Amino acid sequence: MRESCLKTGCVLGLFLFVLMMSCHSTTERAGKQTDLSGVWWGSDWGWVTLRGNRGTYTYSNGPQPGKLEFHRTGENTYRGTWGDQKEHGPMSFTVSEDGQKIVGTYTNDKDRKIPPEPATILWVRKSWHEGQVNAVAFSPDGRTVASGSADRTVQLWQATNGSCVRRLLGHEGWVMCVAFSPDGTTLVSGGEDKTVRLWRVTDGSCVRELSGHAAAVAAVAFSPDGAMLATGSLDSSIKLWRVSDGAVLRTLTGHADFVNSVAFSPDGKMLASGGDDRAIRLWRVSDGAELRALTGHQDYVLCVAFSPDGQRLASGGGSQDRTLRLWRVSDGTLQQSWKASANAVTSVAFSPDGITIAAGAGRNDNSVGLWQVGQDAPLCKLTGHSGSVLSVAVSPDGTNLVTGSIDKTLRMWRVADGTLVWMATGPG
Repeated sequence: MRESCLKTGCVLGLFLFVLMMSCHSTTERAGKQTDLSGVWWGSDWGWVTLRGNRGTYTYSNGPQPGKLEFHRTGENTYRGTWGDQKEHGPMSFTVSEDGQKIVGTYTNDKDRKIPPEPATILWVRKSWHEGQVNAVAFSPDGRTVASGSADRTVQLWQATNGSCVRRLLGHEGWVMCVAFSPDGTTLVSGGEDKTVRLWRVTDGSCVRELSGHAAAVAAVAFSPDGAMLATGSLDSSIKLWRVSDGAVLRTLTGHADFVNSVAFSPDGKMLASGGDDRAIRLWRVSDGAELRALTGHQDYVLCVAFSPDGQRLASGGGSQDRTLRLWRVSDGTLQQSWKASANAVTSVAFSPDGITIAAGAGRNDNSVGLWQVGQDAPLCKLTGHSGSVLSVAVSPDGTNLVTGSIDKTLRMWRVADGTLVWMATGPG
């Protein structure tokens, strides 16, 4: 969410500033990467970002908008020099030992440090994504939201207020998908870097990295008992993994193009997948046999989701299809179809009672529609995103809905009245 900066004063044109951590809580030591960003507030304001050995200060409200680049000069220090030093001397930043804030010093033409000692920094522990938000998921207890982004990070948020709990770094490309284990202790993510990573939720450590796909991992899902993991890839395959040791149990082939979505049935006996070949495929988990293919979408199948009772399957089609469809799982019959978007139906999620389906919409629509099974018109549409809604998830109690978008924001909505509860967004 946009940070509320606290102005602590501006005396004789000298600057004090507030910086907020972007939720990565380690400094650069023993090979770990400093990754902090926040707002500097003074007589003008700017945006500070520290990444590894380099950093930038971008400012737009001062008399001469521009950018200052600085570099790491010590384990926790960064320094940059203005081109014109007649009025302004070097600027320095020091990362605190706990990695939770940045203290800055600024020198004038007399080379006096302002402030002479590190100031008390008032800050709020929040963050945002710097790239499109590709995936969102609720923890089983509904207290935490996970998100994956094109900025290569996974982030964990408090569901009540949008405060960032933790930032998980490790993927070397876009994070495409995230999912919590049924007991909530583990988070899985899949990425453009072809890897699957298992994270311990309590401390954010990566406990296992799974490799085997030949292209980006676009979809992940835990089995209901948490013992198995399904992954779908742009290499057109699906893999089933044993969570305990990361072993590949079997590889499912049958899609003729990218696999965009996977979902286990509530009893864990069946897996559904949707792909760019316009097909939904149902698989028997015990032996990997394909049970049937559901066809009818006129474009890519971007998402699939089982109803809580396992009797129905929802799916969303690409921009040349634009439909949300509901299928009877037992025989593959199409039960209902909605023109749910002016563009693609990018993501779907059932309410806990199985009566309502939330569907994210692509560009030129950018909304989330709530559709009731058996009714033709949507109950409502949630608007506010300025880009495609790429992922939706409904809270376990059905009261809230979280969305991730190409506009780089994460938004929490109250289902009952469509009110926006909170939003995580960066500057500007």
